[in-house]
Amino acid sequence: MAKNLLLLTAKFPDENEVGRIKSRLHPLLQGKETLLYQAFLIDAIDTAKKILNCDRAILGFPGSRKDAFKRKYGIDVYPTDYFNIMESLKYGFSQAFQKGYQRVIAYNTDSPDLPTSLISDAFIRLGQHDVVIGPTEDGGYYLIGMKKNYPYLFNKETSTTSVLQQALSVCQKNKLVYSILPQWQDIDTPEDLKELIERLRVSKSHTTSATRKILRQLNLLPS
Repeated sequence: MAKNLLLLTAKFPDENEVGRIKSRLHPLLQGKETLLYQAFLIDAIDTAKKILNCDRAILGFPGSRKDAFKRKYGIDVYPTDYFNIMESLKYGFSQAFQKGYQRVIAYNTDSPDLPTSLISDAFIRLGQHDVVIGPTEDGGYYLIGMKKNYPYLFNKETSTTSVLQQALSVCQKNKLVYSILPQWQDIDTPEDLKELIERLRVSKSHTTSATRKILRQLNLLPS
């Protein structure tokens, strides 16, 4: 077992569950949202496999589909039945540290072109910091990592601050030393997807092959 663990937070989609995953993309995708999300997941797993010196697993909902997805994607699964992402993250980090991992990073599957360098850098930063966070443009984060379990980072608060600001505030209150990675984009809205398509159009990278394939099938990305 490696000392580091990389957790991919993901839903286990069923192709018939139209409207339950990436529903805000419906104006562009017209019922093909689940197919695109499956491509995101494939590309996120491929990215994870490029990160050296770590174990990898999916923190997946619902847990009842664990075995099917483990067979399909060839990666370990931490099953969770917490639909709420914060509860799911709290569970995943707890399980990982109980198993003896010393540095644990979780990142989402909504950023298919996330550079591997950001994930590798996050593990390095945990050598000098308690917490590392990768912010998104919308006030959330695409990645969070810790070298000890701090479950209170995922507690709900009644304030109207963003998820990112809440996490940073909790770090400050508990005197946790944190590091902030460069910003990256979640793909949640049609505008986000259009920006991703433009990046893929001009990029020569081969790290998003599944996403490129489905976007071409949908005539959203030139061949």
